[in-house]
Amino acid sequence: MKSITTMVGERIRFFRKSRGITIVELAGRMNISKSAISKYERGESAITLDILSEIAKALQIDPIQLLDESYLPSEGSIFRNSDISENSYNKYFVYTFLGHDKAYYSKNVLFIGNSTAKFYAEVENETEYWNCKYYYAGNVFNDTAKKRIVLINPLNELDIIITEIENPLGNTEKQYSFFASFSVGVHYPIAGRWLISRKIINSTSELGRLLPLTNDDLRSFKAKGAFFVHGKNIQ
Repeated sequence: MKSITTMVGERIRFFRKSRGITIVELAGRMNISKSAISKYERGESAITLDILSEIAKALQIDPIQLLDESYLPSEGSIFRNSDISENSYNKYFVYTFLGHDKAYYSKNVLFIGNSTAKFYAEVENETEYWNCKYYYAGNVFNDTAKKRIVLINPLNELDIIITEIENPLGNTEKQYSFFASFSVGVHYPIAGRWLISRKIINSTSELGRLLPLTNDDLRSFKAKGAFFVHGKNIQ
């Protein structure tokens, strides 16, 4: 049986990683050493209630989430999602260009069902999508022209993504969609364009060709004062 110190340490590590916070960042928020955080996570140091409260505040969670097992979803139930099957969900690979901290192409995997969707964000390998940095689940709202998908991070209800996709997708190999991400304490609020593909795109040069905004996009934004994404077929 695990000690309370070990269990609390595992939960600290779980919530820290789920929020994309490094040990160095968490230590900086608390003004303590990196080694102290590492010892707490490994269950090597006892944690006082005062320290527990400070850690919870730095992770933007309730202290009870570090103590009560019912607040901690298992990694398997969140990231592997045994209910995902080819019969009930369509699988898409989502790419976007992010440049607010460092410029890179973000890789993600999106599962769309009739009324629900699951989104595995910031994956290293699209075939092992459960090893993601963030996970979202939500609902699909259908009409004759669009699918609007609202996704929420189950570990932070203030971390929300909304996207709109052409409906039906049909046999389209690739298409663009608009997305907006609203978050408190996890990411910058951003809006932009997703490239959605039925197949994995391994070519960085292809992403570089398809993802950057064009001069026409910028002229349209300047003229209309708003950003529009059309879900056209992409070659």
